[in-house]
Amino acid sequence: RCHVAALLNVHHEQVGIDGIESVDAMSVHKRQVTDAATNRVILNLEDHLCRGISVQYIPSKVTFFAVDPHHSDIEERLSLGSRICTLDEANEWIVLISPDQACRKIVRVNDIPATMAGALQHNLLNAMAAVALADGLHVCTEAINQGLATFENSLDMNPGRFNIIYDYPFTVVLDRALSPASLRRSIDCFMRLPCEGQRLCMISAVGNRPDCLSSSTAARCRSTRRKNSAGSV
Repeated sequence: RCHVAALLNVHHEQVGIDGIESVDAMSVHKRQVTDAATNRVILNLEDHLCRGISVQYIPSKVTFFAVDPHHSDIEERLSLGSRICTLDEANEWIVLISPDQACRKIVRVNDIPATMAGALQHNLLNAMAAVALADGLHVCTEAINQGLATFENSLDMNPGRFNIIYDYPFTVVLDRALSPASLRRSIDCFMRLPCEGQRLCMISAVGNRPDCLSSSTAARCRSTRRKNSAGSV
């Protein structure tokens, strides 16, 4: 049993394993998590399969999250009775918007170390999901703020999730990106980091994913290398 559950995305990762042969089948499989929630469901408004899943739930029991505060579906979802977790107009705060349009500021983006001042968009989405989950459990704003402000991408707190190590003559970034979609986000973040010399990327694929995912990942890196004028990736 659970009171609140979140589904952040549905991608090709793990499709082709254990009888799941399509993203649609994966969405049905992943939906078991949100189906179990008795009080509130948290869904990514920017993921079309998550939006599709939302028709299975009473709108007033759904909180959607989106980085884009101007997403075209926000007003409609509010009118149906759902809540929205997004950014304010200045992109400075994560806010919660109620169906009556009341907007509650939760935490400044710059105060969330895991987002690197918003540069790590995937962690900004994760933070929004965490805010919506906590709100669904009636956690107070101060506690949500403190939790996000004290969680870091360190080897101690979150190993393998965009850990940056400065202990060498070069900078090392470790990230556990297991699918082409997550690797795209990781590479985009790598490219935004300041770099005075060459950028090098080493990919190690786990053994329990279909070969097509490794091929797609390698193709993405080759494409990025061609576009990178600062060095090689």
